[in-house]
Parts: sequence; structure tokens; C-alpha cells
Amino acid sequence: MFGVFRRSAGCTRGLSLLEVSIAIGVLSTSILGIFSLYITTETMKIVSREDAVALYAAEEVINEIRSAPFSTTTGEKVVTDYSNETRTINLVGLQGANHRLGEVAATVLSGSPDGLKVEEELGIVIITEEKPTESNFGDVDGDGDMDFPVDLNLNGAFTDYLSTVSAEQTFPLDLGGDSGLQDTALTLSELRLVPVAVVVRWQSVAGMERRIQVLTLITDRSGGL
Repeated sequence: MFGVFRRSAGCTRGLSLLEVSIAIGVLSTSILGIFSLYITTETMKIVSREDAVALYAAEEVINEIRSAPFSTTTGEKVVTDYSNETRTINLVGLQGANHRLGEVAATVLSGSPDGLKVEEELGIVIITEEKPTESNFGDVDGDGDMDFPVDLNLNGAFTDYLSTVSAEQTFPLDLGGDSGLQDTALTLSELRLVPVAVVVRWQSVAGMERRIQVLTLITDRSGGL
């Protein structure tokens, strides 16, 4: 019976220092992996909320433009008056410690700051070319910088020439209502179909500059097109 006890004691020896170190290393790696996954998930949630509020801000501006008259004799602001307008926007909760983007609406403030000089900014770009070159649009303050570059065919570039009809893009378009397409730009007063791009740019809490673009078409509701 004493012999059995000795064999049993030999089977229950303690872990060596090496084995303990290996176990701690494996455990630490697992904890770090879980923690990294948690941080990534939370960051993606914040980025998603940022996108949602920025999109809300852009859609609010588009609704404002749509509610404006296409032409007027009383001096009120018309659709084309919004061309190259910029606004500072407050994506509430985007800065500071409280990221409560899902609880509050985006607030659009009046003003015309210089492009890319503020952390959260919205620009309104009206396209005046029926066969547009993207790089001709986006310099809203005329200083040579592409403050709010537009991507009209959504391919990630901002310099395309949209001259060929295809299923992948909206342009070319008959913006003047004369059944013709031209390369030269129309004046704002000649537009009967108004392509409006609203671009929001901001510095994300995830440490990167982010951007959304909403493109819509506004038709002359007076029957001009």
C-alpha cells in the first residue's frame, strides 16, 4: 500500500517554471487578442455612428435645397444659389469624451469657412457640365485647393471625364433641357436639371479623415425641363 502511495505522488508533481511561463504566455496572448477584438469592434461602431450622423446632415441640406424655388422674382434664395456654399457642421459627440452620436441629431450651422480648415465641414457642389470632368469641381472657395472633391461615378477617383453613357454612371446628362450634350460648362441660370453633390468631411475619432458624398438631381419644377 505504501508503494502505491509513492507512485501516485510521483504522478502529481508540480509544474516546472518553464511550463508555468508557457501557460502564462498563452493566456496573455488570448487576453490581448480578445481585448484587441473588443477595441476594433467598438471603433467600428463609433465609425458607423459617425457615418450615420454625417449622412443625416447631408440629407438635411439636400432637403433644404429641394424646398427652395428653382427661380423667383421676389429675391428669395433659389436652388442654384447654393452652389459652392460651405458650412461648419457639428456632428454632436464626435469630439471629446462623449460619443453619443446615436442619441442626437446633427446640427448644421451657417457660415462659410475656408475648405479643410475645420474638423467638421460640409460643402455643396453643383455640377454644370453635361459631360463633366470631376476635377473641375470641388474648389468651392476658388483658392486652387480641392476642398470638396467629387466622385461622380463612385470609383474612388476624383479626376474622371464622364463622356460615355454606361450602366455604371449617371452622366452624361442633358442639364439644359435642349436634348443635346456638350463639353463646355453651362451657366447656373441655364440649368434645368441640377446635379447637387453634398460632401461632408471630418476627422474621425478612429484617427483618420473620413468623407461621405450624397449626389442628387433636382428638376425645374416649373416645367422648364
